[in-house]
This record gives sequence, C-alpha cells and structure tokens, in this order.
Amino acid sequence: MQVYFTRLELQGPLFFSSEVKHALTEKTHLVVAPKAIISSIPLTYGINNLPAEAYAWNISKGPTYSMIERLMRKRFSYAAVPTRVRYRKFFFSMKGMSWGEYRGKPKTNAPRMVTLIAMIPPSSFRTVVVSDDILPRTIYFRIGSKRSGILKATFEEVKKMKEVTEEMLSLPVERKMLEIMGCKIKSFVTLLSTFSGGEVGLAEVQGCKVVKACSQRRCETIALP
Repeated sequence: MQVYFTRLELQGPLFFSSEVKHALTEKTHLVVAPKAIISSIPLTYGINNLPAEAYAWNISKGPTYSMIERLMRKRFSYAAVPTRVRYRKFFFSMKGMSWGEYRGKPKTNAPRMVTLIAMIPPSSFRTVVVSDDILPRTIYFRIGSKRSGILKATFEEVKKMKEVTEEMLSLPVERKMLEIMGCKIKSFVTLLSTFSGGEVGLAEVQGCKVVKACSQRRCETIALP
C-alpha cells in the first residue's frame, strides 16, 4: 500500500454540528459550531468518490461499518487536523412562509433561529491517506452533500518508512477503524465524539503494523492494515 502525506485546502464553507447549544438570549435559538478536526469516516468516503454517508443503522443498535471495512481495502484516510482555520457565522431564521406557519408557543426542540458557525477558506488541514493504488498529485472531493464541504487534496507519496512497536499514533483516527485494522488499543485520548457514537482521537496501539513515515519536511506515526 502507498502512504501519502496529504494537504487539504477548503474551497467553500464547511458545516459540522460538533457542538450544539442554546444561545444565551433565547432557548429557541440554537448555536451550531464545528470542531476544527475532520473525522476519518467522511474523509474516507470522500476519497473513495462517495460524497455522502452510505450506511444506515438502527438507532438502538448503533452504526454498522460494513461499508467502511470494504472501502478501507482500497483506500482510507486518517482524521485531518488543522494547520490554519478561519470561521464565519451564518444566521438562519424560520418565520412567515419560509419553513411553515406555527401557532402558539413554538417547541423548544424546533428552534426558530439557528446560528451556524462554519469553517471557510483559506482553512487548511493535514492528514495521511493510505491507498492500494497510485493517486494523482491533486484531486477535489466533497465530504458530504449536507456539509457543503469541497476540499482540494494534494498528495505527497512517502518513500521512507520504518516499522516501530507500541507507539502513540501522531494523527487522530476513528476508534472503530483501528479495530478493523486489527489493532489492540492500549490507551485512547478522545478529541471528537460524533452523533453516531463514534470516537476520534489519538491512540497508543499494539498487535498491528505501526510505521514511522517521513518526508523531507515531516514525520508521522501511523498504523497500517
């Protein structure tokens, strides 16, 4: 498998509901804000040309990852961490005939006003992509239609890799993806929790292949399937 150091450049507003809370002024006004970490799950879908989540699950049983298991045999991505982030607020108001008339007091779980905080260009991120085939120098992909996130990915193939044992990984990754790779997790620091119950974070692993990959400008410690 080829390992690529990857730079992601945001080409438009990117919305994530990492944090949802009520505004201080009104309980019917929600503030939806992202964390500046992009989970490895949507990135893996994107680089495999699947712009939206392609799995569904029973809420009581939690998500299934059969699609991710199949995609990881072809190519997958670690979570992306920011190198530069810029934010902008977008305000949406429900009133009149825009979304529908209401009578009496509106329900608090259907807020009339929402402030969405989005990451916008020139935000950029770094990650590692592992692929079974050779990737072009640059590609564009979307990480979910509802997120409106178009990313420009620039790949740098890594030639220098050295196998190590029981190391802390230097990039965050979805916990389930480590289990798919056959890694035993010694410790895990959660950086991002998703609404589907997933955890993205830094892990110390054993029982799987761990390499230190280096280019002229950077080194990353990652696990490989």
